[in-house]
Amino acid sequence: MGKVLITGGLERKTLAAARCLAEFGHEVHVGDSSALAPGLWSRYCKKRIVYPSTRYEPQKHIAFLKALLLAEKYDFVLPCSEYEVHLYSEHEDELAKLSRFALPPKDKLIYAMDKAQTNVAARKAGVPNPRTWSPQSESELDAALAEIKDLPIVIKPRVASGARGLSIVKDRALLRETYLQTHGRYAWPVLQEYIPSDEGGNVTVVILGVKQEVLCAFSYVRLREFPVAAGASTLVESVKRKDQEDIAVKLLQGIGWTGIGMVEFRRDNRDGVPKVIEINERLNASTRLSYLSGVPIPQILYELYVDGKAKPVLDYKAGVRCRWLIPADFLHFLANPNRFHLKPSFFNFFDPDTYDEFIDRDDWRPLFFWLLWLMAHSLDPAQWRDFIFREKSARK
Repeated sequence: MGKVLITGGLERKTLAAARCLAEFGHEVHVGDSSALAPGLWSRYCKKRIVYPSTRYEPQKHIAFLKALLLAEKYDFVLPCSEYEVHLYSEHEDELAKLSRFALPPKDKLIYAMDKAQTNVAARKAGVPNPRTWSPQSESELDAALAEIKDLPIVIKPRVASGARGLSIVKDRALLRETYLQTHGRYAWPVLQEYIPSDEGGNVTVVILGVKQEVLCAFSYVRLREFPVAAGASTLVESVKRKDQEDIAVKLLQGIGWTGIGMVEFRRDNRDGVPKVIEINERLNASTRLSYLSGVPIPQILYELYVDGKAKPVLDYKAGVRCRWLIPADFLHFLANPNRFHLKPSFFNFFDPDTYDEFIDRDDWRPLFFWLLWLMAHSLDPAQWRDFIFREKSARK
């Protein structure tokens, strides 16, 4: 078995990845810029690494990482945060000499980073996607606004994640004003047809091998999110969605993708067809859900990048749920005017098919340190806007 470094220890997916890889027999080290990051304190983490921030001190982080890789000689590095994926991709040529990194092809990242390019890729692949306008000037904005006939319209940053900067505009009189306000924070956002759906976001996670063979295709639906209208998932459920999985595979193969790709959809009430909304280039937030459902995504990635091939996992259990109770699902409950009529109920704490992202009686320390982190940053509005409310751009 191998020696693995997982970065982005504050993320819930990092904790899930540590648990998964350790249970497969690997020696797991976890890193983050905060000593309170819950992933560092899991019983499955053999060594805690505190490093310079990838976001605020990227060059110091790279220097630290190179020294760490030389000292520890990791077989595999799994970056879990978006910041690490993009920073490591920028330095891939030098880092690849020191370890194997789970990174998508550098020249394909633009299709995940830029939502306008996601739309271009979807059109080229011939897969269903919302009509999208991508103005790059005032005149192009005016032309786009003249073309738009139906509302609501979604305004979203070209480059951001987790619903940061997203607005749903229902009043035509506010469309231009809202666009320009968003443009003030995120240059030239896209305008996109709103897809009405009775479901939350639908997600399919695909791993493609070196010959673009399908190693897994795992789907889940977001039952609850925070912020309520469009935010990070707080309750998710594994589902079987063959039509969605076929679209995700066709899109990623059309791009020339390898490794992990997370394709997000909205299933359109008008025709029942799942429409591609975006691609994400990193481990999915609901990695624990996939593992509990029978798809060990971190292990598949280990095999792919270390061994050059991986055993496909093409079946899994549907109906498994995973919840981010503290604080996200609790905040959803407070913010949702239908809080006492949620399906499933917020108070359904004892369902044997529902698990928690952090709460685990056999691995309790991550929850304790997650609570410490929340308390330590309770008066820091920037941290809450970015990590909980998803309001700030993920990249400068």
